[in-house]
Amino acid sequence: MERTYSIGKLSPDFLRGHVAAGFNYPPSQYQLHLQFMLPPFTPFHYQQYLNGLHFTPGRFFPIEYVLSILSLNLPYDVKEDTPVEEIIAYYETKGVSYDKIHRDCYQRYGASHLDLANYAKQDFEGVIIGNKYYQFGNDGSQLVETQEDIKGIIEQDKNMLQNYGRPYSNAGKPYGSYYKFAKKVEENNVEVW
Repeated sequence: MERTYSIGKLSPDFLRGHVAAGFNYPPSQYQLHLQFMLPPFTPFHYQQYLNGLHFTPGRFFPIEYVLSILSLNLPYDVKEDTPVEEIIAYYETKGVSYDKIHRDCYQRYGASHLDLANYAKQDFEGVIIGNKYYQFGNDGSQLVETQEDIKGIIEQDKNMLQNYGRPYSNAGKPYGSYYKFAKKVEENNVEVW
């Protein structure tokens, strides 16, 4: 059964149940950072999810896993060359299963995408299938193969949909800053989602 939601009527509690949050290790942007995503994913990212290329096992660590480990209050002596598999194995012996938590989260992420996606065909000019881009024909039922660069189309979509770095700079690019000093966390001033 397809459901549609009016975004203005979704409660924070409802949305919390759909958040996909975690860390990549090794980090993708030269610094450890929390990825915090609320589906629906873009069609490209959902296809990456279906292909097993998003939230990759052994690289993506759901926040549920990290919080479970932290709740044990059992530090592990990690060195610069400690393999992540060794850390996972250690906490497995303490009752925290990376495989189970990752599998459960992965399934939930996909279900949340399907539950929240309200895409309509008319929202799109075409579709990428395999490594080819097809535009919808005049009647909308046919696909017409093009020679357009897939990477360029994905980049255009990303730029259109991204929400960080706004308002854009004069050059039409997102802007941002990097703060290299950790801020102090005062007791009870950070809500745990």
